[in-house]
Amino acid sequence: MDKGLRNRLRTTVIRCRELLETEYTEQLEGVFGVRPDGTIEPLGSLTHLDARGQSQRTEIEGALAHIRAAGTSPRDAIVQFVRESGFTFLNRLAALKLMEQPNRTITMEAVGSGRDSKGFKLFQKVAPEITTAHLDGG
Repeated sequence: MDKGLRNRLRTTVIRCRELLETEYTEQLEGVFGVRPDGTIEPLGSLTHLDARGQSQRTEIEGALAHIRAAGTSPRDAIVQFVRESGFTFLNRLAALKLMEQPNRTITMEAVGSGRDSKGFKLFQKVAPEITTAHLDGG
């Protein structure tokens, strides 16, 4: 791989990670009541969360408590959580993309064509309640 391609790949990966981190930060605050400064709204005040959302919020709080147990400040715990979550998600997307390459028979296309991917369309048929419950279609 030549230097130009490596640089373009690096720039693309960094930009994708930044987009994911921004989205995670916005969802933490807007949906789960976890602010970037480390303050956390009481779960009872988040009346828009259903049982699944409340469970996710509890998991988020547990992850943040684990990070804070190492002496990390509340604000830095949020930063670390967002960074690690974005990193994990991006790695999973990259793995899916690699597995769906035409010359591989590991899995059908799942992310390469977005919502038009065969795997995504199959997922929508198998689990329609999950895909319709999200504004982005799952």
